[in-house]
Amino acid sequence: MTEHTMICVKHGQNGLGFIQEALTHIEDEHRLTIYLFDNMACEEDHEHRIVGMSLFQKLAEKHSADLLISDGRALTTAKRLAETAKEIGATHIIIGEYSEGLWRKFLGRSTADHLTDHLPSTQVKIIPPDHAHEDAEWTFEKGMDAYLYPNNDGTYLLDFHHDTDASHEGVFFKHRHTDFNNGRFAFYDENDICEANVKKGIVHELTDHFEHFA
Repeated sequence: MTEHTMICVKHGQNGLGFIQEALTHIEDEHRLTIYLFDNMACEEDHEHRIVGMSLFQKLAEKHSADLLISDGRALTTAKRLAETAKEIGATHIIIGEYSEGLWRKFLGRSTADHLTDHLPSTQVKIIPPDHAHEDAEWTFEKGMDAYLYPNNDGTYLLDFHHDTDASHEGVFFKHRHTDFNNGRFAFYDENDICEANVKKGIVHELTDHFEHFA
């Protein structure tokens, strides 16, 4: 029987970091599915739903994983996870604790309890927040698709319009309470998810690998 692990993750600032952590708990020979919850439910947030999605897609491709996308309404999470796990034949499920509070509050039981009841032959592993980086302070606004353009002095100009001169494409997360384009630019570089500091719309170095975007 082929072992099949389903990583359940929410879209947003912590999603990529959660996947990276979850991968350390999986044997190499496991088939892999990443089940991504789009947790931006408001209509006014519709344009932000695809922001950064390419990073999830490329991370899935890197690890030869199937990528499934669903909405992220917390009270339907466990039911959808169980149904999907059955459909794809998952033998292992990895989840974070992001929806546990709501499930315990309204239903008196956890997501893990529900999954264990409905999938008795499937192993369920919970990664606690301190390992999944879900308790990290997030001081950025919503991500925006952005591009870098090289300058003659070796720096890069951040811009939100794309043309063929762009050297990198990714997602810009602006620091809150700033009038300038100060923040972090997350992008995919060869086999790594990387970041760079942005100060007043300029990137001086592309050396920061996956760190705060986790």
